[in-house]
Amino acid sequence: MKISQCYRLAEMVAPELKELFIGRHPEEWHTGYALAYARPCAGPRIAEHFDLADDQIPTILFAREPDAGLLLHELAHLLPVDGPESVAAAEAIEAGTYDDAGGSFDATGDDWLRAAVAWEGTFDLPPWDGHGILWIRRVLHLHHRAKLAGCVVDIEDLRVAGLDYQLAAPQVYAAALGDEPDRMANWTFAKVESVTPPTGYIDAFERDANNYFQRIKQSRG
Repeated sequence: MKISQCYRLAEMVAPELKELFIGRHPEEWHTGYALAYARPCAGPRIAEHFDLADDQIPTILFAREPDAGLLLHELAHLLPVDGPESVAAAEAIEAGTYDDAGGSFDATGDDWLRAAVAWEGTFDLPPWDGHGILWIRRVLHLHHRAKLAGCVVDIEDLRVAGLDYQLAAPQVYAAALGDEPDRMANWTFAKVESVTPPTGYIDAFERDANNYFQRIKQSRG
């Protein structure tokens, strides 16, 4: 997939990202295991290397040949644009904010954002850190929008949910969302995330989170 094609697809599925830079990660820069990564702003180093006039522009860099699945994966990290404060606060769930007293993730007071896990002791970041309930929903919405735009992507190529994250398969989450991605296909992601997801979707994530933390608890005796 060419970089020019990445720009066109990004514009079709997330038009609110009016400013966006997409490029290839310089070979001389170490990337670790990452195939690609997104940053809410380029920063001075990237801006200087690519001669960008604005180092605050949202950026996606590919460490390998770009593909549509990876692009949708990374776009979801840059959304929503100008979302409600509750959305920003909810990201604390995926970042690992923990309420020891309540025995659950400390969110924004919205029950649907609480992964009801029975956990005692030291809290460790879960394998879905940064790729949890909000992000999965975004990726699946982007996946549907890409299909509507004529770009069919295998759901496995999204690298969302599944064993790598100790979550159910992405098909489980897609089924739980039902027709939501189609009904909201023309919405901004800020508007999408102002609406509570379907109960079945919330239940799927809470079940996976609960199972994961129960396994960790049992493994530590």
